[in-house]
Order: sequence, then C-alpha cells, then structure tokens
Amino acid sequence: VFASNSNPNGNTPGSWEITGEIYKMELDGTVIGKFGHASKEFGGFQVVHMMDCRNPNEILVGEIESWRVQKLILGQPAATKTSSAR
Repeated sequence: VFASNSNPNGNTPGSWEITGEIYKMELDGTVIGKFGHASKEFGGFQVVHMMDCRNPNEILVGEIESWRVQKLILGQPAATKTSSAR
C-alpha cells in the first residue's frame, strides 16, 4: 500500500512546501519505506491527487498543483556485502 502526506482537499494553498513524501506501508499501517520530497522537480511532489500502484514495482503519481503525472520505477534494495570467514 502507498500513501502520501499531502491532502488535496485539506491542505491550505501553498502548503506543498511541507509535504511531498510518499510512504510504502504494510496493510496494518506499518511504514516500511518512504521517498520523495517537496519539489517541482522529478522525484519531488507538491499536492498528490492520485496514485496508481497496481504494479508493485511501478507507481504513477498525479498532482493537481503542478499539472503532471510522474511514473516511478521502484527498484529492489541493493544487496549488502558480506564478509566471509577464512
């Protein structure tokens, strides 16, 4: 499940400067990751109005203040390097 900290119906105009994060959550509400920041640049968000996350590795984010849709491809976490004992 994905959620955003912006509320197009409740945030006051211009408040996008303090929003812009998208959270990946478990169904019980536990946040397991987050990305994004307040920005008009790619990867940043203003007022998120719509999210399409039918594909677990891809999310479409529509915004009403900036009149755009961003397509984000989510990657797998990088493998951690382990040391081997000799």
